[in-house]
Amino acid sequence: MPIPVPGVDTPTPGNPNNPGGGGGVSPAIPPSYRRRISWIYPAITADVSSRSEILLTGDISGNNTGIIVQPGIKGFDAAPYELTLDKLPALDGSVPRHVRADVREVMLPLFLWAPDRTSLLVLKRDLLVALDPAKGMGTLAVVETDGLGNESVRYLDCYYAGGLEGDESEGYDFVCLIYGLVLQAPDPMWYGPKIAPSTPDRFSSTVPVNFFTGKPRGAPDEHIGAFFPVHLSKSTYVEDKTYTVQNPGDRDAWPVWRVFGTGAKNVSITEISTGKGIVVAYNFASDSDTVTIDTRPGFKTITNSAGLNLWPNTATGTAMFQIAPGANRIRLDFEPATETSVVNTFVFYSFYPRYLGA
Repeated sequence: MPIPVPGVDTPTPGNPNNPGGGGGVSPAIPPSYRRRISWIYPAITADVSSRSEILLTGDISGNNTGIIVQPGIKGFDAAPYELTLDKLPALDGSVPRHVRADVREVMLPLFLWAPDRTSLLVLKRDLLVALDPAKGMGTLAVVETDGLGNESVRYLDCYYAGGLEGDESEGYDFVCLIYGLVLQAPDPMWYGPKIAPSTPDRFSSTVPVNFFTGKPRGAPDEHIGAFFPVHLSKSTYVEDKTYTVQNPGDRDAWPVWRVFGTGAKNVSITEISTGKGIVVAYNFASDSDTVTIDTRPGFKTITNSAGLNLWPNTATGTAMFQIAPGANRIRLDFEPATETSVVNTFVFYSFYPRYLGA
């Protein structure tokens, strides 16, 4: 269960003799500039119906029970990198072969306080339960607020790795505790809030007309009418549509596509600059029938609304492409289920932008 910690940010100490400065050394951070840190469990990427949150930058003034993060945070910026080099047999130096970001480790100095021993024990035990790595990953959430009220939100999915073992020889008191919480993130990148446009990309087609009579193909009286003049109409194939997907992050992101294809078959989604695309041969059975393409690492699934695996329906060369930082031109292609089908399709997409630091 969530720990009852008031959502009040820890005030920045200042110098009473110098209202514009902090401790007489540097200007005090205005109260409008805040950092809010919390632990969310299960992780935001987990497929669950509810989550709980523990505030780690609470208010322990007065008789408030709470947790605060003390100065000394480590691991919020660049991830550690592993550089693979091959030595040259007869020349100086080495040849770089591969660069990869390694597991990120974060350390948070925590101070727990309560007005009485019983409240402290409840606070401590609830924190241990929330961080239990056997239950899976949680999410470290960091929200920075500037002087204009703008928020910068970052998430890091990670496991508890140590620091809560307890040491009553130092920093221990009847109503307070000090911990050096250590978290490890298998994916070292920070994530931003989910990007999922509420308005889908839509496109449709009309039924082609008979070349001679000008009446819709498939109509009961399609072949009844004057021979001249002849009538021209567009092909039965739906013209492709291109649009732009913006990725504000620092690294490639992995999208989830959800396609509604009324009257359509054979969906194709292509990233134009690379030519990589996903092609699925599938006849949409109804207006509510969907094809969901999940490109995220650890998922890589293509299913319909009934959960049927559609990987066997993919074309050779299908690639689960990423969304690069910046503007990405995406092309969508469909084919009408029959020559008389009116196609009315729309596509939703979502992804979490990835960042190098908090």
